[in-house]
Amino acid sequence: MNMTNVKHLTMALACVATIGCGGDDTGTGNATTGGATEAGSTTAAASTTAPDTTSPTTTEPPTSTSSDATSASGSDASTTDINSTTATTDATTTDATTTDATTGAAPVCGDTVVDPGEECDDGNDIDEDACTNLCKNAACGDAIVGPGEACDDGNDVDDDACSNTCASAACGDAVVQAPEECDDGNDIDEDACLSTCLKAVCGDSVVFMGSEECDDANDIDDDGCSNACKLPTCMDKAKNGSETDVDCGGGQCPKCGLGNACSMDADCGIGPCLNNKCVSNKSCKSLFAGDNTLKDGKFMLDPDEGGPNPAFEAYCDMTHDGGGWTLIMKSINTNFHYDDVLWENNLTLNPADFDFVTDAKKSKYQTFLTVGFGELRTSATDSTSSQIYVLGAPVANATALFLGPGVEVNKTMLLPYFEGIHAAYDKHLAVGGCNPANKYVNYGLNLKKLNGVAFLPDGGQCDWNGGARFGLRVNGNHNGTGNHAGQGWGTYTTIDNVYVAKMKQLLWVR
Repeated sequence: MNMTNVKHLTMALACVATIGCGGDDTGTGNATTGGATEAGSTTAAASTTAPDTTSPTTTEPPTSTSSDATSASGSDASTTDINSTTATTDATTTDATTTDATTGAAPVCGDTVVDPGEECDDGNDIDEDACTNLCKNAACGDAIVGPGEACDDGNDVDDDACSNTCASAACGDAVVQAPEECDDGNDIDEDACLSTCLKAVCGDSVVFMGSEECDDANDIDDDGCSNACKLPTCMDKAKNGSETDVDCGGGQCPKCGLGNACSMDADCGIGPCLNNKCVSNKSCKSLFAGDNTLKDGKFMLDPDEGGPNPAFEAYCDMTHDGGGWTLIMKSINTNFHYDDVLWENNLTLNPADFDFVTDAKKSKYQTFLTVGFGELRTSATDSTSSQIYVLGAPVANATALFLGPGVEVNKTMLLPYFEGIHAAYDKHLAVGGCNPANKYVNYGLNLKKLNGVAFLPDGGQCDWNGGARFGLRVNGNHNGTGNHAGQGWGTYTTIDNVYVAKMKQLLWVR
């Protein structure tokens, strides 16, 4: 290679290195290049950073011998000069090159340019929009409440105040957060978790299907829903629902027994409902025991208490002689003869007639046959006066009493009561010493069975020959005819077998 070619190559390399060749007369920065040089010489570019300390350098052309040697050896000297020049140029032109050929300032988040490492860059300092101030896309879990988020606590705890979907804790979100007891994410109120996120319990006023039969939200155990949230039944051994007592009454359950609570007669299987209790109505006495404020009058009695015999109407005296008296017979200015079959058979006479005023009326009521008692009482129709006899032992009914034996109560007593209920014709004639004596029974029951029918002379006008079913045997006046008879209920005489001593009386038992 000749020197001319070496120069051209050297200049080309220098121009490339300085990136500023614009012609022979053009320099880079403040550096200048000298005028025409001799063949074989190279002018180095001046440094742009130190113009005052760098001077143009001219390299003398080598001798032909050296040129030949250099040419023969690969131009080591020329190569060294060129490399030296190039290195100088690189070192001194790097800053100038970077400054002049640039893209601007160093990349930063917020410059509106999405640089490497950035997901977004909106150029603002609003941290809660779609692009955070860290140039990251807004996301649930970044601890910033971004668009569409109700909250963002930056953690993965799903049951705190902010869920992992960045929704504020709320009942119905299917996540249990305090103070919720449960959260099934539905609005079905009848399952195990209420729509209020409370666990279903008995007493919350919501019927938990499959577990509760009812739920009235109160602690009243005997209403229509028990405290165990069970509907009342007639076999749950509890008073509840419409029941008036345990498993009875109220129209839905069996009728209640005696002594059980009730609200009306229909609640009771036996007897009426008195003072909210089912009371026996086998007699007026049992009714009075249930309510001692009852008044005199007619009541339904059922002596066999639900047995085969139907209840019937009877008359009760609830206000005299202690109350509770059951009427079994009446005699209004008439009487029953001692030998009348009605005293000992199972028939009745005018059993529904409770007229106590009309003369010549008499009745034998159903109570005579059915009501048990331990006391016998005769009284005026207005009950202002009476005579009571207490039996030695209770009897099943009046029929049993009058079918029984004669009963001696007293031999010497002349009872003013019986003396006072009859007309003067039938009163005792106390003449010639004819007064009761120990010789004959004169007061008791079924006296004919004791005294018989024989004429019993006792001197003078004292011929004791009569008696009664319940009353006295007296020396009747009978205007001196000797037609002596008894006094009281069911009188008789041996002189006239049809004669009876009339009276206006009612016969009661208790």
